[in-house]
Amino acid sequence: MFVGQVDEMESVVRVWLTTGDGIDGLRQVEVDDPVPGPRDVLLRTSALALNYRDLLVIRGEGGWRPERAIVPISDAAGVVEAVGAQVTRFRPGDVVLPTFLPRWRSGPLTAEAYTLPTGGPVNRGMAAELVTVDEEEAIRAPGTLDATRAATLPIAGVTAWHALRRTGIAPGEVVLIHGTGGVALMALQIAHAAGAKVVVTSGSEQKRARARALGARHTIDHRRQDVAAARPTAELLTSWSRRSVARTSTSPSTRSGSAVASPSSGCSRG
Repeated sequence: MFVGQVDEMESVVRVWLTTGDGIDGLRQVEVDDPVPGPRDVLLRTSALALNYRDLLVIRGEGGWRPERAIVPISDAAGVVEAVGAQVTRFRPGDVVLPTFLPRWRSGPLTAEAYTLPTGGPVNRGMAAELVTVDEEEAIRAPGTLDATRAATLPIAGVTAWHALRRTGIAPGEVVLIHGTGGVALMALQIAHAAGAKVVVTSGSEQKRARARALGARHTIDHRRQDVAAARPTAELLTSWSRRSVARTSTSPSTRSGSAVASPSSGCSRG
């Protein structure tokens, strides 16, 4: 039994599948309408957000290759069309975000919680018209964001927030962000909103200008300047005692958008 209605004329839905054979190997198929279980919500996908990890799964690179055909894409926003009889957190019409790590529901991020991420290579993703999600594996989207913007939060937004939160950023402190990828821009906006003084590195003047527009106090051209010796970094890091760094990794194993926050000389992976 479930609460809500699905169009009776729509008996099948379209989904995308990958076996890790590249973008050209993606295929669209029709499957029966998913029916929510007692604790599930049925979502109609409104927006998808792409991350580098999605490309790794679709390309089947290394350990990212799915062992079977799966639905790819980790980040999405969807509207609740129906709910299971035991669901208490959502109702039809709510806009929700499936979580990237379904087993991480509270407390610190542990190895046990970092399993079965949404979007492969094992767990199904969100590239489908309709998807069922356990109500404990979803959160309500912020009312201040439309679906397209909200869909970018589960990976990049949470990664940046987690790194900065573990560091304990406070107003007036300095955050040095390397790069202008998804996690970096999220970290910039969160740190700026927290009152931190943000320095961003980028080899592109266009991206540095964008970073300044988003709140960066200073920007550095890392292709032409030694970041550690650059005047904005040296002056800022000697003016305030607490030092923090957020960077997006460029190594193939972590290009999904990892961030590192480092108070003083230590580092903690987010």
